[in-house]
This record gives sequence, C-alpha cells and structure tokens, in this order.
Amino acid sequence: MFAICEQFAFDFDMKFNTQKSVVMRVGERYNVMCAHLMLDGKEILFVHSIKYLGVHLVAGQCFSCCVNRVKECNFIKLLMLYITGIKV
Repeated sequence: MFAICEQFAFDFDMKFNTQKSVVMRVGERYNVMCAHLMLDGKEILFVHSIKYLGVHLVAGQCFSCCVNRVKECNFIKLLMLYITGIKV
C-alpha cells in the first residue's frame, strides 16, 4: 500500500512529510509489534495517541477518543471569563 502511495506521489510531483507522519494501531492486536513501515526511505513512528483537530485519538482494542484536554481548556476559558467579569 505504501508503495502505491509513493508511486502516486512521484507521478504527481508530490512528497510526503515523513517527519509529521505517524502510525497508530487500533484493533485486537494493537499492542503487538509488527514490521517497521517505510515511506520515502524513512521509517514511520508508531504512537499510542494522535491529536487531530483538537481531539486525541487513542490506540486500543476499539477506536476511542480522549476529550479530557478539551474539557480542561474549556473549563479554563470559562473560569477566566468568570474572573474577568465578562458576560457571556
């Protein structure tokens, strides 16, 4: 699959940013080691969580999101509005 993507990118004069590319596994075998993945001759890192559009996606047996940080940020914003006396 990566070879197909690399060929497509080459054909359309595009490049992958391998420094920003990561792999996260989801499913029953999410914690089992697998072969290293290479893209443009560079290894892609395996991670346990990814931040995408402000939501943290977490590796596990089933797809899940962690919204704790979003809740914290919203609470802090509301607290600052309350302290400064701004009416919402």
